[in-house]
Amino acid sequence: MAFSLSTLSPTTSILLSFIGIFAISLAAFWASVEAETVSVNVTAGGINYELEVYDASIAEELKIKSHDFPSDFIFGACTSAAQIEGSANESGRGQSIWDNLLAKSKAPAARKFPIAIDSYKRYKEDVKHVKDLGVKYYRFSISWGRILPMRRMKLAH
Repeated sequence: MAFSLSTLSPTTSILLSFIGIFAISLAAFWASVEAETVSVNVTAGGINYELEVYDASIAEELKIKSHDFPSDFIFGACTSAAQIEGSANESGRGQSIWDNLLAKSKAPAARKFPIAIDSYKRYKEDVKHVKDLGVKYYRFSISWGRILPMRRMKLAH
């Protein structure tokens, strides 16, 4: 059975886009933890970016252009706290699953995890970059260690 994004509602298209982007991001992040990365230059929105990818063959996939998608396709971007947040020991943040997992890892990229790209301090810059790219939809996450530093919540009775 053939499948076309153009037959989906805008809400479904957005949801599928975010799920796909998250899955790719998570796979790329996990692979980068386990292996060395390769730098690739990509131009988007007239700005040249250097991306670190786990395999040079991904560079070919990055050559896809927006006109390759249906005209009603909605583009967005997303990030996860584990990939970008940084400032792991600031503002009372508690430990996360990622902190525990990567502390045991011998992968070189695991050493970068506590700092990441420090979006915790540079979020205004990050939002500006997303805006400069022309992205209308941006989803991000916040580490549960910041929301529930002690990993539990007291309920009032």
